[in-house]
Amino acid sequence: AAAFWCWNTFEVYNLYRVMVDAMSRVQRYATDWHANSFSGATVRKITRGRQSFESMSDCLFMGFYPASIIAIGMTIMLIIQVPVVGWFALPLVSLFVGVSVYLAVKVNMPRFKRSAAADTQVGATLADIMTAIPTVKSFAREEQEDQHFRAVSWEWKTRTQNSWLTATVVDFIRVHIRIALMIGMVALTILMWRRGEATAGDATLAITSFFIIGGYLRDIGRQTNEFLRSISEMEDVVAFW
Repeated sequence: AAAFWCWNTFEVYNLYRVMVDAMSRVQRYATDWHANSFSGATVRKITRGRQSFESMSDCLFMGFYPASIIAIGMTIMLIIQVPVVGWFALPLVSLFVGVSVYLAVKVNMPRFKRSAAADTQVGATLADIMTAIPTVKSFAREEQEDQHFRAVSWEWKTRTQNSWLTATVVDFIRVHIRIALMIGMVALTILMWRRGEATAGDATLAITSFFIIGGYLRDIGRQTNEFLRSISEMEDVVAFW
């Protein structure tokens, strides 16, 4: 409880600083910059940057850190207690982490960036329409604005759907690496037990370790996606500096 108390206090303060510092920077930009920028887009970048920083912090300190420590610790314990199974698990665990990071950076992240850009455009368009409502109604332009907003929203839908579906495919690949890890560990353990090279306790330890390692690997894969999505969405607010 004390750790979460300190973490929540620290994180909320950082979110506050992201907002006020970004606002301070934007206010000091030249008049020409403001004249050529959509105010709605600027607002969306700041608010999304705050939300993304929160998500990134949680992924890093509440997701990656404990999951990595436990997965590494369990693998080392297996190497010590049941060396054959442990040395089999180590490269597959490393492969899982390497493939997860590579696919997230090279495949998912570009799509997350395009989705974030479309999200900014949606926010900018919506804010500008709401700001100009009196003018829109004066010239009876509601239908035209509806069509424009539908087009912008459709672009967001297309890009976001693409990024989410791609993330699903990447997760499918991760699942099969975990399945290979499970089959290999269980098969090796049973083979060693039948040969008398492992005790029932060793078999229980190996199988239990797989479920623990597999669960945390699943968390690492999910957190990798979320972490890089947050970084992609934070780029706009970071650019203010």
